[in-house]
Amino acid sequence: MPSHIFTRMGLWEDSVTSNLAARQAAHDQGDIGEELHAMDYLTYAYLQLGQFSDAERIAHNATVTASLDAGDFKVGYAASAMPVRLYIERGQWASAASLQPLAGSNPQVAAIVYWAAAVGQARDGHPERAADDLAKIIA
Repeated sequence: MPSHIFTRMGLWEDSVTSNLAARQAAHDQGDIGEELHAMDYLTYAYLQLGQFSDAERIAHNATVTASLDAGDFKVGYAASAMPVRLYIERGQWASAASLQPLAGSNPQVAAIVYWAAAVGQARDGHPERAADDLAKIIA
């Protein structure tokens, strides 16, 4: 996926262009995992460009995508990472604190969401609540 190279190099406009094309190709092929993967990288690129409404739109589109199988690693990871990126990147601590893993998420994917919720709790002035989310990672 060329966008990985663009992302690593900070070529955000190229990353957007590449991920838009990758998303469309995956959609045309009916590959929800690859489509969500492209959407995740697209969300990240938009955030780096400060195009927050575009990032929010992409992440919202992911949540309304039919048949999200959170147990499929690629699907679960991308669908979970997008809201984590939105809230953590912009310091929206209360929103991050409210995140919950998607039903059926793999433990390593759920851990990302619990981590974000713990950071959100701590940064929002409730470090005692962060311990609950951290305990879920360890469990």
